[in-house]
Amino acid sequence: MAAPRSELGITVSLRTVERAVASLRRVRAAKARATVRFGTPSGRQQQIDFGERLVEIDSAEAKVSLFVATPGYSRRSGLPQKTAAKPKMQKG
Repeated sequence: MAAPRSELGITVSLRTVERAVASLRRVRAAKARATVRFGTPSGRQQQIDFGERLVEIDSAEAKVSLFVATPGYSRRSGLPQKTAAKPKMQKG
């Protein structure tokens, strides 16, 4: 295998590159482990978020308070959501 060559014309061995990026790989792996989601049984855990926002209502500015409680077992952020088929209306 030919040694990698940089844009600067420096030739180094593959092992040199591997050693140089080893600490970066360890940091990346640690970050991936630190953000692993875990599931809990229904009714055991939930995430609560609260916030406030200024909005315009009927040409007047108003402060709106937001509160969201998401059960841990139902979190689906970042995952594609399946949409349920709409029920057909029966005539009669």
